[in-house]
Amino acid sequence: MLESTDDNLELSCISCSGQDTKDLIAKLRFFLQCFTEGEDQCYGGVSMSTIIEKGYGVGGVISLLWFKRSLPHYCTQFIEVGYSIVQSFL
Repeated sequence: MLESTDDNLELSCISCSGQDTKDLIAKLRFFLQCFTEGEDQCYGGVSMSTIIEKGYGVGGVISLLWFKRSLPHYCTQFIEVGYSIVQSFL
């Protein structure tokens, strides 16, 4: 459980060991570095800005992440319906 963060990404954990904290800091730095290098991230050959501009839904994003390509609209709708059904039971 995270207690606080500051500008240097130094995290203090309540129930983490020292090595866990160092691993978490390294992962966060890598994650932030990916978005600050100026390159647009691509998923399945589609850039992140295109996903936002065209308004891809949850099904479209899942199709890019899992199947590494854009699926037809009826497939993405099926994924979204399945997701909403599962979510309603949680």
